[in-house]
Amino acid sequence: MAFIKLFVVPTLLLAVAATGCANAQEAATADPTGAATSAVEAASQGTSGHPFLGRVKSALASVNLTDAQKTTLQTVETTLQAQTAPVRSARQAFGSALSGQVAKGAIDPNALATPLANLAQAADNAKPAFQTAANALYTTLTAPQREQFVAAMKQQAEAFHGGGHDHGPHARLKKLAAELNLTTDQIASIRTAVKAQWAGHAKGEFGAAKERMQTLAQAFTSSSFDAAALDVGSGLSKMASDGPNHLVKMIGIILPILTPGQQQQLAQIIQTKASSLADE
Repeated sequence: MAFIKLFVVPTLLLAVAATGCANAQEAATADPTGAATSAVEAASQGTSGHPFLGRVKSALASVNLTDAQKTTLQTVETTLQAQTAPVRSARQAFGSALSGQVAKGAIDPNALATPLANLAQAADNAKPAFQTAANALYTTLTAPQREQFVAAMKQQAEAFHGGGHDHGPHARLKKLAAELNLTTDQIASIRTAVKAQWAGHAKGEFGAAKERMQTLAQAFTSSSFDAAALDVGSGLSKMASDGPNHLVKMIGIILPILTPGQQQQLAQIIQTKASSLADE
C-alpha cells in the first residue's frame, strides 16, 4: 500500500518507531561499520528507499484492517499523493544531483546545497498534509489496532538494529560488498574511515529526539490524538535536511575507497532510483 510509504515512513516513523530510530543513531556511534553500510545502501537506493519501509509494511499488515478501513486509507492516500508531489520532485532532484557527484568521483557540498534546501522546504510545506493523514490513521484504527501497530514497529526496529533476521550491520555490509563487489581491503578501509569520522560522537545528543518520539508514540496509543496540537511533522524539514546531509558526508568519505567502476555503478543505481520517483 503506497499510503504506508507516503505517510507512515515520514511521520509515524518518528512517533511509533521511537526506540528503533533513536537506537539507530546511537548504534552508529557504537558500530561505524553499520553506519557506513547504511549510508552507501541509502545512496544505492537513490534516497527513495528506506530501511524501515519493509518493517512498516509488515507492522501495518499485522493489524488486520477491515475492508472499510482499507477504503478509508486509500482515500487518504490519494489526497496525500497529490499534496506531497513537491516532496517527491525535490527528492528526485536531490537524487539526480547526488548521482552526478558520485559519477565525478567526488562530492561537492556546495553543488548540492540548492537541492538540499529545496527538499527541506518541500518537506516543511507538507507538514499540514502529514498531520491530517496522521489524524486519519489514528481515527481509522481501533485502540487495539494502534497498540498492535506500535508494538510491531518497535519490535521490528529493535530486531533490525540488534542484528536479527539477517538485517544487522554485518549482514548489510555483506549485501553491500556483493552489490558493489567490494574487496576485503575496501571493507576494512570503510570501517577505518567511518570509525574516524564517528570518533567522539556523543550518544547523549540523541536523548531529546528519543524522548520526543516516545512521547508521540504514547500519544498515538492513548485515548486521544491531535497531530497539530502535538506538532507532528515538526521535524520533517530537519530530517529532510539532516538525513541527506549525513548521507552526503558519509558518501564523501566512502567514495574515494571505491574504484572508478564502482563509483559509476553506484551513480547509475542512484540515478535510476531517482528517476523512478517521478512515477510514485
